[in-house]
Amino acid sequence: MNRLKQRARRAFGDVLALWCALTLLTSLPYATAALRTPPRHVFTGVLSAYDDTFTYLAWIKQGAEGHLLMLDKFTSEPHSRQFFLPLWAGLGLFARATGLPVAAVFHIGRVMAALFLLLAARAVVGTVMKSRRRVKYTLWLFAFSAGLGWLLFAANARGYSIWNAPGEALHGSADLDVPEAITFRSAFAQVHLTLGAALMYAAMALVIMALKQQRKNFAILAGLAVSLLAVVHPFDVTVVVTVAASAFALWPWLSQGSGADRVRPGLAPSLHLAFWFSVACVPAVAYLLFLYLSNDVGRQWSHVISALSPGPVEYLLGFGIMVLLAAVGFRLLWRRHKGPGCVLLAWAVIQAILLYAPVSFQRRLVEGMHLPLSIATSVAIFWMATRLHRAGFSKRLRNALLAGAIAITAVTNMGFLVAETSTLAPADPRRYVSDDLVAAFDWLSANAEPNSILFCAYKTGNIAPALSGMRVYAGHYDLTLRCKEKQDQVEALYAGRISGQEARNLLASNGAAYCIYGPFEREIASEFSPPDCLVPVHNAGDVQLFKVLTEPLR
Repeated sequence: MNRLKQRARRAFGDVLALWCALTLLTSLPYATAALRTPPRHVFTGVLSAYDDTFTYLAWIKQGAEGHLLMLDKFTSEPHSRQFFLPLWAGLGLFARATGLPVAAVFHIGRVMAALFLLLAARAVVGTVMKSRRRVKYTLWLFAFSAGLGWLLFAANARGYSIWNAPGEALHGSADLDVPEAITFRSAFAQVHLTLGAALMYAAMALVIMALKQQRKNFAILAGLAVSLLAVVHPFDVTVVVTVAASAFALWPWLSQGSGADRVRPGLAPSLHLAFWFSVACVPAVAYLLFLYLSNDVGRQWSHVISALSPGPVEYLLGFGIMVLLAAVGFRLLWRRHKGPGCVLLAWAVIQAILLYAPVSFQRRLVEGMHLPLSIATSVAIFWMATRLHRAGFSKRLRNALLAGAIAITAVTNMGFLVAETSTLAPADPRRYVSDDLVAAFDWLSANAEPNSILFCAYKTGNIAPALSGMRVYAGHYDLTLRCKEKQDQVEALYAGRISGQEARNLLASNGAAYCIYGPFEREIASEFSPPDCLVPVHNAGDVQLFKVLTEPLR
């Protein structure tokens, strides 16, 4: 036990300074945005991926209401509480216990998830590197590195075109457009991306340790980490299971040693470990099968989810010079004939192939690739630094190489920070909401029946479940079933393109209990003539609330 505590203290000590720096930098844009809140408005706490982030705040809101099983509050179709989301439920319980707003709890979770991420990444790095100096350096590189997106941003800003048609903006770089690809962007944006990556790394570290030490308990723990991953970020399960299965199958060849030590271990021990890993993964498989096959809403989600990968060039740009350095590092790791290093190479290759697997969520499968690339890049950088030292160059030059590598690869992320803390980044209207809209949501929270449905514009529907707890007719491109059809119906009602009887049938047949006319509805129609089935119940400045008092025509 004392040895375990000593290792834990050492691990925490290795990541503490990095965690503080990462927390400070990723939180700076939120603090700046809060200070810039316009008069009579409220900062929602969201700066990126607005559509998705408000769904996570809505899950937390349900947890704060005391629910362990969740509803999809972004669609009007009847369904029961069947979604088990312990991350959001746990954060919700924390909000309930502390009385903190759900947005504040989201950011506390984001910061804590970054700590778990760094500790799990350290465990993977430690399977390849023994020097604490190299481990720490690799983690700093992993936390702050990105690709060449800054070149793309600069070219677009100046109107340059490199390979596109003249006058057409360059588009596509993973470090700009795919937050889950880059550690810094994940830590800035989302709790579940960061925690999901942490569980991926923990599972892979345990798989490598299980194979190195031939210990069944590590394989079981790895499988349990995968099962937990299934209820945090299910897409990552595909990556971990595929890479782990390959590691178990290829271990006899990947760890055969070199020279006089070139002895190939048998396959049977690896298969034994794979069996126990699979047994511990059963809860993950069972949950995912339930979610996407047995549950009506979950099954329909699986049909509408579309996150296809961009072209390979965008990934190459997104990781930039790290790809070239990692190629050198992977070659060095392969030549050492050490199992963990070879597993990292297999990991990167397999994950790159998965990015174009025949599934609708290809892009989600990039998460986690940043770590093996960072480790291999670090190996290459230290190899070059050692050669410089042996060639007689000063220690100062070697240190400049190490620092310069991080500085160069961090340019995109630092540029992103500058944009987010200045007026360069365009502000989504959901960043700040008016006091009137908040007051309307507060009225709904106090007066609406549980699980009643609000009819509203898409953007109102996106923020309403998080700020009021209401279900909405439409509010998310994936979580709202038949989203495009519903948006067309919403626009038709507010614009007065349907008759009063058609409006009556539309509202009642979909179970709508309330209708709102506020700032986002005014974007559809500057004036609104409510049908006679809508009775005013609350006015808050320029926001009007109506109660639906009708049944569909038979």
